[in-house]
Amino acid sequence: MQYAGETGAEALARELKEELGCALTKAEFVGVYRAVAANEDNHVVEAELFRVQIGGEPRAAAEIEEMRWMRVEEARRLALAPLTRDSVVPLVLG
Repeated sequence: MQYAGETGAEALARELKEELGCALTKAEFVGVYRAVAANEDNHVVEAELFRVQIGGEPRAAAEIEEMRWMRVEEARRLALAPLTRDSVVPLVLG
């Protein structure tokens, strides 16, 4: 979530610290992406996406219940939110 007066990069740094316990060391703005919300009919989500480098080992914190690393083949079998499936994954995989 981005607070009023906060830039996308500032929100990213704060959320990384709060949610994953790591520090943002580098952020490259990729673009603004939109998609239908995963769980809210007739709503669209908009996200500023960044390619990042982080300091520290990510860990589940705050409202993140669980996290894990997985292979691309395994991730492709997951039911992902439209923004993640249609925009983030293709950016990551090139």
